[in-house]
Amino acid sequence: MRLPTPVRPSPRSIPVVLFLAVLMGSAGPAPAQSVGSSLPELPPRVWLGPDGEPLPLQTHDEILDFLSTAEVVDMDDIPEGITRPQKVLLEKDGIRMHAVFRNIDLEIKGERISDRFWTVFWDEDQFEVAAYRLARMLGMDNVPPAVPRTIGRSEGSLQIWLEGVMTERSRREEGLQSPLPRAWFLQNRLMYVFDNLIFNADRNLGNMLIDADWKFWLIDHTRAFQDTGDLRSPEEVTHVERVFWERLQALDEQQVSDQIGELIDDSALRSLMIRRERLVRHIEELIAERGEEVVLFDWDY
Repeated sequence: MRLPTPVRPSPRSIPVVLFLAVLMGSAGPAPAQSVGSSLPELPPRVWLGPDGEPLPLQTHDEILDFLSTAEVVDMDDIPEGITRPQKVLLEKDGIRMHAVFRNIDLEIKGERISDRFWTVFWDEDQFEVAAYRLARMLGMDNVPPAVPRTIGRSEGSLQIWLEGVMTERSRREEGLQSPLPRAWFLQNRLMYVFDNLIFNADRNLGNMLIDADWKFWLIDHTRAFQDTGDLRSPEEVTHVERVFWERLQALDEQQVSDQIGELIDDSALRSLMIRRERLVRHIEELIAERGEEVVLFDWDY
Protein backbone atom coordinates (compact mmCIF):
# COMPACT_ATOMS: atom_id res chain seq x y z
CA MET A 1 0.00 0.00 0.00
CA ARG A 2 2.89 2.37 0.65
CA LEU A 3 3.97 4.68 -2.17
CA PRO A 4 6.35 7.64 -2.07
CA THR A 5 4.98 10.63 -0.16
CA PRO A 6 2.74 12.52 -0.79
CA VAL A 7 0.80 9.93 -2.82
CA ARG A 8 -0.55 6.91 -0.95
CA PRO A 9 -3.05 4.37 -2.26
CA SER A 10 -4.60 4.28 -0.01
CA PRO A 11 -0.98 6.35 34.92
CA ARG A 12 -0.16 5.59 37.03
CA SER A 13 -2.69 8.03 38.59
CA ILE A 14 -1.43 10.99 40.64
CA PRO A 15 -3.56 13.49 42.64
CA VAL A 16 -6.31 15.09 40.57
CA VAL A 17 -5.91 18.79 39.75
CA LEU A 18 -8.41 21.09 38.12
CA PHE A 19 -9.93 19.02 35.33
CA LEU A 20 -11.42 21.85 33.34
CA ALA A 21 -8.18 23.78 33.01
CA VAL A 22 -6.58 20.79 31.34
CA LEU A 23 -9.64 19.77 29.38
CA MET A 24 -10.10 23.18 27.84
CA GLY A 25 -6.58 24.63 28.10
CA SER A 26 -5.78 28.28 28.57
CA ALA A 27 -6.61 30.93 26.04
CA GLY A 28 -4.04 32.32 23.68
CA PRO A 29 -2.93 32.08 20.08
CA ALA A 30 -0.64 29.34 18.82
CA PRO A 31 2.31 30.16 16.61
CA ALA A 32 2.17 29.51 12.90
CA GLN A 33 2.15 25.83 11.96
CA SER A 34 5.71 24.93 11.06
CA VAL A 35 4.97 21.63 9.35
CA GLY A 36 2.69 23.06 6.71
CA SER A 37 -0.63 21.49 7.63
CA SER A 38 -2.50 24.78 8.39
CA LEU A 39 -4.70 23.04 10.93
CA PRO A 40 -7.03 24.97 13.25
CA GLU A 41 -5.43 26.11 16.48
CA LEU A 42 -6.00 24.27 19.75
CA PRO A 43 -5.44 25.75 23.21
CA PRO A 44 -1.95 25.33 24.68
CA ARG A 45 -1.52 22.69 27.37
CA VAL A 46 1.10 21.14 29.63
CA TRP A 47 3.01 18.29 28.04
CA LEU A 48 5.34 16.18 30.19
CA GLY A 49 8.86 15.06 29.40
CA PRO A 50 10.55 11.74 30.28
CA ASP A 51 11.34 13.03 33.79
CA GLY A 52 7.69 13.87 34.43
CA GLU A 53 8.40 17.59 34.36
CA PRO A 54 6.58 20.02 32.02
CA LEU A 55 8.15 20.55 28.62
CA PRO A 56 8.87 24.09 27.39
CA LEU A 57 6.55 23.28 24.49
CA GLN A 58 2.87 24.01 24.96
CA THR A 59 1.06 24.22 21.63
CA HIS A 60 0.22 21.35 19.34
CA ASP A 61 2.20 23.03 16.59
CA GLU A 62 5.33 23.14 18.74
CA ILE A 63 4.93 19.44 19.47
CA LEU A 64 4.44 18.65 15.78
CA ASP A 65 7.58 20.56 14.87
CA PHE A 66 9.59 18.76 17.55
CA LEU A 67 8.33 15.36 16.41
CA SER A 68 9.28 16.20 12.84
CA THR A 69 12.76 17.58 13.46
CA ALA A 70 14.23 16.25 16.74
CA GLU A 71 17.07 13.73 16.69
CA VAL A 72 16.32 10.11 17.52
CA VAL A 73 18.48 9.22 20.55
CA ASP A 74 17.16 5.75 21.41
CA MET A 75 14.46 3.25 20.43
CA ASP A 76 12.96 0.31 22.34
CA ASP A 77 10.27 -2.20 21.44
CA ILE A 78 6.94 -1.83 23.23
CA PRO A 79 5.80 -5.26 24.52
CA GLU A 80 2.13 -4.48 23.86
CA GLY A 81 0.01 -4.10 20.76
CA ILE A 82 -0.23 -6.18 17.62
CA THR A 83 1.46 -3.56 15.43
CA ARG A 84 4.87 -3.79 17.20
CA PRO A 85 5.28 -0.08 17.97
CA GLN A 86 8.52 1.32 19.33
CA LYS A 87 9.16 3.87 22.08
CA VAL A 88 11.50 6.58 20.84
CA LEU A 89 13.59 9.08 22.78
CA LEU A 90 13.93 12.38 20.91
CA GLU A 91 16.23 15.31 21.66
CA LYS A 92 16.56 18.83 20.28
CA ASP A 93 18.02 22.02 21.76
CA GLY A 94 18.50 20.27 25.10
CA ILE A 95 14.85 19.17 25.24
CA ARG A 96 13.97 15.48 25.45
CA MET A 97 10.63 13.86 24.65
CA HIS A 98 9.34 10.34 24.34
CA ALA A 99 7.32 9.36 21.28
CA VAL A 100 5.86 6.20 19.78
CA PHE A 101 6.89 5.10 16.29
CA ARG A 102 4.50 2.93 14.32
CA ASN A 103 5.65 1.20 11.17
CA ILE A 104 2.78 -0.89 9.84
CA ASP A 105 1.51 -1.26 6.28
CA LEU A 106 -0.71 -4.30 5.91
CA GLU A 107 -3.35 -5.26 3.38
CA ILE A 108 -5.43 -8.07 4.87
CA LYS A 109 -7.73 -9.92 2.49
CA GLY A 110 -10.68 -12.19 3.14
CA GLU A 111 -10.67 -12.21 6.92
CA ARG A 112 -13.18 -11.60 9.70
CA ILE A 113 -12.03 -8.70 11.86
CA SER A 114 -14.06 -7.07 14.62
CA ASP A 115 -17.18 -9.13 13.89
CA ARG A 116 -17.18 -8.32 10.19
CA PHE A 117 -15.89 -10.05 7.08
CA TRP A 118 -13.61 -7.86 4.97
CA THR A 119 -12.69 -8.39 1.37
CA VAL A 120 -9.82 -5.96 1.97
CA PHE A 121 -8.82 -4.50 5.33
CA TRP A 122 -6.05 -1.95 5.85
CA ASP A 123 -3.75 -1.57 8.86
CA GLU A 124 -1.73 1.60 8.23
CA ASP A 125 0.61 3.74 10.36
CA GLN A 126 -0.38 6.91 8.48
CA PHE A 127 -3.98 6.51 9.63
CA GLU A 128 -2.70 7.62 13.06
CA VAL A 129 -1.68 10.95 11.55
CA ALA A 130 -4.97 11.18 9.64
CA ALA A 131 -6.95 10.59 12.83
CA TYR A 132 -5.03 13.34 14.62
CA ARG A 133 -5.53 15.86 11.84
CA LEU A 134 -9.23 15.11 11.44
CA ALA A 135 -9.82 15.27 15.21
CA ARG A 136 -8.11 18.65 15.28
CA MET A 137 -10.26 19.89 12.41
CA LEU A 138 -13.29 18.98 14.51
CA GLY A 139 -12.05 20.78 17.64
CA MET A 140 -10.96 17.66 19.54
CA ASP A 141 -7.80 18.01 21.63
CA ASN A 142 -7.56 14.46 22.99
CA VAL A 143 -5.85 12.69 20.10
CA PRO A 144 -2.09 13.19 20.70
CA PRO A 145 -0.13 15.05 18.00
CA ALA A 146 1.32 12.77 15.34
CA VAL A 147 3.39 13.29 12.19
CA PRO A 148 4.68 11.18 9.31
CA ARG A 149 8.35 10.39 10.00
CA THR A 150 11.05 8.26 8.44
CA ILE A 151 13.50 6.75 10.92
CA GLY A 152 16.43 5.05 9.29
CA ARG A 153 14.90 3.31 6.31
CA SER A 154 11.48 2.86 7.91
CA GLU A 155 8.55 5.09 7.02
CA GLY A 156 5.90 5.43 9.68
CA SER A 157 4.11 7.71 12.09
CA LEU A 158 5.58 9.37 15.17
CA GLN A 159 3.28 10.44 17.99
CA ILE A 160 4.04 12.09 21.32
CA TRP A 161 4.19 9.61 24.20
CA LEU A 162 1.84 10.56 27.03
CA GLU A 163 3.73 10.33 30.32
CA GLY A 164 2.04 9.33 33.58
CA VAL A 165 -1.13 7.84 32.13
CA MET A 166 -3.02 4.63 32.72
CA THR A 167 -5.10 2.58 30.33
CA GLU A 168 -8.83 2.11 30.65
CA ARG A 169 -8.07 -1.56 31.31
CA SER A 170 -5.96 -0.64 34.35
CA ARG A 171 -8.63 1.74 35.61
CA ARG A 172 -11.26 -0.99 35.52
CA GLU A 173 -8.99 -3.61 37.07
CA GLU A 174 -8.21 -1.28 39.99
CA GLY A 175 -11.80 -0.11 40.38
CA LEU A 176 -10.94 3.59 40.03
CA GLN A 177 -13.68 6.13 39.33
CA SER A 178 -13.49 9.63 37.90
CA PRO A 179 -14.28 12.38 40.43
CA LEU A 180 -16.24 14.12 37.65
CA PRO A 181 -18.70 11.49 36.38
CA ARG A 182 -20.57 13.70 33.91
CA ALA A 183 -17.36 14.92 32.28
CA TRP A 184 -16.19 11.30 32.14
CA PHE A 185 -19.45 10.20 30.53
CA LEU A 186 -19.38 12.94 27.90
CA GLN A 187 -15.74 12.26 26.97
CA ASN A 188 -16.72 8.64 26.34
CA ARG A 189 -19.72 9.71 24.27
CA LEU A 190 -17.59 11.94 22.06
CA MET A 191 -15.18 9.04 21.53
CA TYR A 192 -18.06 7.01 20.06
CA VAL A 193 -18.98 9.83 17.69
CA PHE A 194 -15.40 10.10 16.45
CA ASP A 195 -14.94 6.34 16.12
CA ASN A 196 -18.09 6.08 14.02
CA LEU A 197 -16.90 8.86 11.75
CA ILE A 198 -13.50 7.27 11.10
CA PHE A 199 -14.78 3.69 11.34
CA ASN A 200 -12.26 2.70 13.98
CA ALA A 201 -12.24 -1.08 13.97
CA ASP A 202 -9.87 -1.41 16.92
CA ARG A 203 -11.01 0.68 19.88
CA ASN A 204 -10.14 -1.36 22.96
CA LEU A 205 -9.28 -0.90 26.64
CA GLY A 206 -5.57 -0.65 25.88
CA ASN A 207 -5.78 2.33 23.54
CA MET A 208 -7.99 4.47 25.75
CA LEU A 209 -5.63 6.42 28.02
CA ILE A 210 -6.39 8.47 31.14
CA ASP A 211 -4.10 11.13 32.53
CA ALA A 212 -3.81 12.42 36.10
CA ASP A 213 -6.59 14.96 35.48
CA TRP A 214 -8.97 12.32 34.16
CA LYS A 215 -8.71 13.55 30.63
CA PHE A 216 -9.45 10.80 28.12
CA TRP A 217 -6.88 10.30 25.34
CA LEU A 218 -7.43 8.26 22.19
CA ILE A 219 -4.56 6.45 20.42
CA ASP A 220 -3.93 3.58 18.00
CA HIS A 221 -5.95 4.44 14.90
CA THR A 222 -4.04 2.30 12.39
CA ARG A 223 -7.19 0.23 11.81
CA ALA A 224 -9.47 3.18 11.12
CA PHE A 225 -10.50 4.71 7.79
CA GLN A 226 -11.74 1.45 6.28
CA ASP A 227 -13.42 1.53 2.89
CA THR A 228 -17.05 1.35 4.01
CA GLY A 229 -19.83 3.90 4.27
CA ASP A 230 -21.36 2.10 7.26
CA LEU A 231 -21.35 3.56 10.74
CA ARG A 232 -19.68 1.12 13.11
CA SER A 233 -22.03 1.51 16.12
CA PRO A 234 -24.53 4.36 15.63
CA GLU A 235 -26.47 3.26 18.71
CA GLU A 236 -23.53 4.49 20.80
CA VAL A 237 -23.88 8.02 19.40
CA THR A 238 -26.14 9.74 21.93
CA HIS A 239 -24.42 13.03 22.84
CA VAL A 240 -22.25 15.39 20.80
CA GLU A 241 -20.03 18.29 21.81
CA ARG A 242 -21.39 21.46 20.22
CA VAL A 243 -18.21 22.65 18.49
CA PHE A 244 -17.63 19.17 17.09
CA TRP A 245 -21.21 19.12 15.79
CA GLU A 246 -20.92 22.51 14.12
CA ARG A 247 -17.66 21.59 12.44
CA LEU A 248 -18.94 18.17 11.42
CA GLN A 249 -21.86 19.76 9.60
CA ALA A 250 -19.56 22.20 7.80
CA LEU A 251 -16.95 19.59 6.87
CA ASP A 252 -16.56 19.16 3.12
CA GLU A 253 -14.55 16.78 1.03
CA GLN A 254 -12.07 19.38 -0.22
CA GLN A 255 -11.20 20.44 3.34
CA VAL A 256 -10.64 16.85 4.36
CA SER A 257 -8.67 16.04 1.24
CA ASP A 258 -6.41 19.05 1.83
CA GLN A 259 -5.52 17.73 5.28
CA ILE A 260 -5.48 13.94 4.96
CA GLY A 261 -5.69 13.20 1.25
CA GLU A 262 -1.99 12.24 1.21
CA LEU A 263 -2.61 9.74 4.03
CA ILE A 264 -5.67 7.80 2.83
CA ASP A 265 -6.70 6.77 -0.66
CA ASP A 266 -9.57 8.21 -2.69
CA SER A 267 -12.05 5.42 -1.95
CA ALA A 268 -11.39 5.68 1.80
CA LEU A 269 -11.93 9.43 1.55
CA ARG A 270 -15.26 8.94 -0.23
CA SER A 271 -16.31 6.40 2.40
CA LEU A 272 -15.39 8.84 5.15
CA MET A 273 -17.61 11.51 3.62
CA ILE A 274 -20.50 9.05 3.27
CA ARG A 275 -20.14 8.21 6.98
CA ARG A 276 -20.12 11.94 7.73
CA GLU A 277 -23.45 12.34 5.92
CA ARG A 278 -24.99 9.39 7.76
CA LEU A 279 -23.64 10.58 11.10
CA VAL A 280 -25.09 14.05 10.52
CA ARG A 281 -28.49 12.56 9.68
CA HIS A 282 -28.34 10.33 12.77
CA ILE A 283 -27.55 13.27 15.05
CA GLU A 284 -30.23 15.43 13.43
CA GLU A 285 -32.75 12.68 14.19
CA LEU A 286 -31.55 12.50 17.79
CA ILE A 287 -31.98 16.26 18.17
CA ALA A 288 -35.45 16.16 16.65
CA GLU A 289 -36.45 13.31 18.97
CA ARG A 290 -34.78 14.31 22.27
CA GLY A 291 -34.08 18.02 21.90
CA GLU A 292 -30.92 19.95 21.30
CA GLU A 293 -30.46 20.65 25.02
CA VAL A 294 -30.21 16.90 25.66
CA VAL A 295 -28.06 15.83 22.71
CA LEU A 296 -25.59 18.73 22.45
CA PHE A 297 -23.22 19.76 25.23
CA ASP A 298 -20.48 22.30 25.93
CA TRP A 299 -17.31 21.93 28.01
CA ASP A 300 -18.51 24.60 30.44
CA TYR A 301 -19.35 22.70 33.59
